[in-house]
Amino acid sequence: MRVLQLIDSLQTGGAERMAVNYANALVHYIEKSFLCTTREEGPLLKVLHTEVGYRFLNRRKTLDFKALFKLKRYVKEQQIDIIHAHGTSFFIAALLKLIYADCIVVWHNHSFEDKNLNFLQRIALRSSISSFHTLLSVNENLNRWAQNTLKHKRAYYIKNFVIPPSEDISDHNPFPGIKGKRIVCVANLRPVKNHGMLLDAFNMLLPKFPEATLHLFGSQNNDIYAQSILAIAEHDVENVYYHGVNDQMDAILPFFDIGVLSSDSEGLPLALLEYGQAGLPVVVTNVGQCKKVLNGLDGCIEVGDTEAFVEKISEYLENFEAAKKTGSAFQRQILAYYGRDVILPEVISIYEEALNKI
Repeated sequence: MRVLQLIDSLQTGGAERMAVNYANALVHYIEKSFLCTTREEGPLLKVLHTEVGYRFLNRRKTLDFKALFKLKRYVKEQQIDIIHAHGTSFFIAALLKLIYADCIVVWHNHSFEDKNLNFLQRIALRSSISSFHTLLSVNENLNRWAQNTLKHKRAYYIKNFVIPPSEDISDHNPFPGIKGKRIVCVANLRPVKNHGMLLDAFNMLLPKFPEATLHLFGSQNNDIYAQSILAIAEHDVENVYYHGVNDQMDAILPFFDIGVLSSDSEGLPLALLEYGQAGLPVVVTNVGQCKKVLNGLDGCIEVGDTEAFVEKISEYLENFEAAKKTGSAFQRQILAYYGRDVILPEVISIYEEALNKI
C-alpha cells in the first residue's frame, strides 16, 4: 500500500501537524508513505521522516493546472494508491480525481462545517463530495455533519493521535519561571483561539500567584489580532512570554506544569493530546471534542467563563502534587485511547476497504 498525505502548507496548524504525523507514522506500517504540500512549505518540513517521499507543488492559485498536472505525474510515477487529503487541500484532490480516475481520495475534515465556510467554499466542497471515496472527521459533530448534511455514505469519526517525542532533551529547563508555576498554551495567534480571555485570566491570577508564568507558542501572521495580543502580553500583563513556533513541542512540553486552551471553537486539538502525553493537568474550554478527551477528568470550562478558568488554574497552582496526579491520570488516558498504535490500525483498515472495492 502506498499512501500520500496532501496538505496546503507545512505551517504549524493542527491539520498540518496531523498530516505530518500520518506521513511519519505510516512509514512503519505500509510499503511507502508520501507527503505533498500544495501551496507553502514551513517549519514542519524539518520534522518529516527521511523515509517519507516528499513533493512541493508551489500552487499559486485555486485553478493552477501546472500544479495539478505536477501532482498527477507524481502520483503516477510513485504508483500511489490513496490520496489522503487534509483540510483545505480537498479541492485539488477532487480535481485530481477528475483527470486521474485511478486514484482513491480520502478527505480528512479537521474543522469544516457550514458555519465555518463562506459561500464559495461551500460550493467548492459540495461539488467535490462525489470525488471522496471516504470522509474522515476529527470529532463526532463533524462526522454527523458529514453523514446528515453532506450525505456521505462512508463517513467515519477518527481520533487525532500523538506520536512519541522525536528526541530526548536536556533536563535543564530553558524557560523562565519556577517548578509548578509554568503555564503553557500551544495555539496559533488567531481570533478563534481567544488569547484575550487567557490573558485576562492570567492577569487575574497574578496578585495571588506572582511567581506564575505564562508561555505562548504558535505562529502569528502579524495581523491586527496577533499584534494586539502580543502588545498586551508585552506591556499590560506581567510574566508572559511569547516563544513563537517550536517544531519539537512534544519534546519540550514536559518542561511545563499546566496546559491551557481558551478557544472559542476547536475540532480535536492536537495540543490537548500533546499536553496529556506530557503528563500535564489541563484547563480548556468545552469546545469540539475536548470534554470527551478529558473523559471525566476536571479541567473543562465553558467558553467565556473567565472566572471558572481562573479558579481551576488556581487549584493546580495551589496544590502541585494533586495537579501532577491529575496530569498522570490524563497521560494514561491519552496513551490508551489516542496513541499512534491505537488509531493507525483503524485508519489502515479504512484504506484497505477502499482498495478492496476498486
